[in-house]
Amino acid sequence: MTSPDRIDSLNRGLTRLKVAHERLRGEVRQLGALVPVSDGHLREDIDDLREVIKELRGEVEALQRWRWQVIGAAGGVGLVAAPLGQVLLHALGVH
Repeated sequence: MTSPDRIDSLNRGLTRLKVAHERLRGEVRQLGALVPVSDGHLREDIDDLREVIKELRGEVEALQRWRWQVIGAAGGVGLVAAPLGQVLLHALGVH
């Protein structure tokens, strides 16, 4: 059984990861707006960063799914938390 402290720690870590992901996404968006289209090499670097951000988003989504499995394995909490979590994930745009 997973302890509530471990679940809380997992939730905090995932929240920090999601915040960092959104910050990185915003920074790359701003950087992309500043770089002229004519600067092909820098544009390629920005495109590479965007791909890394997409991969990171996939990892965040996988961790979110795993988190609900962990909570579900903790017992009765999962019976309520998993469906609620799915609703929250949907509201956040994670499908």
